[in-house]
Amino acid sequence: MKRTALLGTALVLGAVAVLLYYPRNDKNAPLAFVPADTPYVVANLDTLGDATYLLLQQRADKQLPASLATLRVLAEDLNEKDPHVGDLMNAFIKELEGKSLATIAQNSGLRLNAHSAVYGLGLSPVARFEIADAKAFEAFLARMETAYGKPLESAKIGDTPYRRYVSSNTGAELVVATVGNQGVIAVLPADVSDSMLRLALGLDRPSKSLQDDGRLEQLAKAKGYKKWLVGEIDIAKLAPLAASGTDPLYQSVSTAWVRSRMDEQDRASAKPFQVPAECQSEVARMAARVPAISLGYTRLDDKHQDMRFDVSLAADITKAFSGLTIEMPGLGAQGDAALDMTLGIPMEAARTFWQAQVDAVAKAPFKCEMFDGLNRGFVGLGEGVGKTAISPMNELLGLRVAIDKIEANVESGFPQFTGFLVLGSKNPAGLFSMAQMANETLAKLTLKPDGKPVAISPDALPMTLTRAGFGKAWLAMAPTALAAAVGTGQDALLAKAVTAKTGDAGQIGRAHVSGEMYGQWLQMASQKALAQATSDEDDDSLSPEEKAQAKQKIELVKQQLEASKTRFAEIKSIDSSAKMGSDGLIIDVGVELK
Repeated sequence: MKRTALLGTALVLGAVAVLLYYPRNDKNAPLAFVPADTPYVVANLDTLGDATYLLLQQRADKQLPASLATLRVLAEDLNEKDPHVGDLMNAFIKELEGKSLATIAQNSGLRLNAHSAVYGLGLSPVARFEIADAKAFEAFLARMETAYGKPLESAKIGDTPYRRYVSSNTGAELVVATVGNQGVIAVLPADVSDSMLRLALGLDRPSKSLQDDGRLEQLAKAKGYKKWLVGEIDIAKLAPLAASGTDPLYQSVSTAWVRSRMDEQDRASAKPFQVPAECQSEVARMAARVPAISLGYTRLDDKHQDMRFDVSLAADITKAFSGLTIEMPGLGAQGDAALDMTLGIPMEAARTFWQAQVDAVAKAPFKCEMFDGLNRGFVGLGEGVGKTAISPMNELLGLRVAIDKIEANVESGFPQFTGFLVLGSKNPAGLFSMAQMANETLAKLTLKPDGKPVAISPDALPMTLTRAGFGKAWLAMAPTALAAAVGTGQDALLAKAVTAKTGDAGQIGRAHVSGEMYGQWLQMASQKALAQATSDEDDDSLSPEEKAQAKQKIELVKQQLEASKTRFAEIKSIDSSAKMGSDGLIIDVGVELK
């Protein structure tokens, strides 16, 4: 009796614990409004912890000036194309300028560390997000409308008001609404039905929601995603849906497109373009090759922003490469040069795979007239695949490029850099023999597969490198690599590069970029924009007004240049890795901050 009483007490206490501590689903969370059969979705399953969120908010506050500088340049460009859009962008910038992220959120009524979801109601995109203050959010929308100069139309469905903009030219309708404690922005058919509108606004619920389905939780667990951001594009569902012609947004947009190409007297009879039945089945055939793409954070804190992209692939693709070990030096460990990229190119395996694809299409060519180009493309691919059986292409294993430093060379006009290049090959001696046949200086050189760098004369370098002023260069050979380096100190790095660790099974690529190198690229892009703006100001054919605009553009680009220096000085490195797993291609991208 006592044992039974104790068991009963334990069950009651256990039930209480579950009720108190188990994370029950919020029936008004954004995911509760997402249909379980949505073809695409990006959402957060959980919010950030307070400490992490505060640190990220502080960092975002520091980066905001640089972001505003970029937005000002964009606003200037938009203003030239469409003054209304330019005015809207400038009004948005004004909302952000001189404020912290917390103040911006308060002024706009947004809740930053909150639940949100972007998903498809069929093909129609819907964004749903929690807000902190409905009145402040509505006031923010009103300010944006005023700046745009074209207020959205006010409408109601039942007792729920919403804003809309119907574009008869595109066949789409923009809908913006505040429903309870959530904001909703959706792009729907121009003639959207009441039932679809109610579903988009959340006035009606889907028969089964993604929250009920639990698919995103399962996906996060299977792929190693954190709950702060999880997304999936179901291509196997999305592509056939688009091709079927049954989706309301497709029908509306397609009808508008057809109507725009008809004579005015015939436009009333316009119907959506219907994809032929044989084409629909072949769209599904192609979608089955890449059935889904998912993504999510794998780490997010004050120092790291790591994401993973998982591309599901057909079984024959993964089988060909997931268990393959590529003997490419450098593929097995992340490089540490300012720019360091390694790509595995196992030509024998790749040729076998692509030949199988060519044979499959030759055996069952696409019948849809829209895909005649694909049939021709596979014929051409077959011709190219055959050529890769010829040495030295047949023995290719991969490529590694590493650059430690890159600088502009005013005299030659060619950037001067220091770094090395590694060609992975099963026959590096054959590669070197071909180079010797094309270069008299190299013909006199003896190179052994021992990994030791051998100095070469600048005369052996291509003319562009000679003009760049390189005075030192080396070659090295190892059992599976032939490599070259230029620049002081690169000989020591070359010796390690040709014998670096090769890839594990399925590893096909790695890349490393330092924050300094990344910032330098962006600086070079900004310098190009500055040169163009300066050229416009010096153009005598411009009117005084156009010259004033060019001068303003110069000032904006200069501000962007200075702001980007601060912004990208915080980046320590950006690293990525690509690996073929049993289910598909896994790409990891990590940003480490200082």
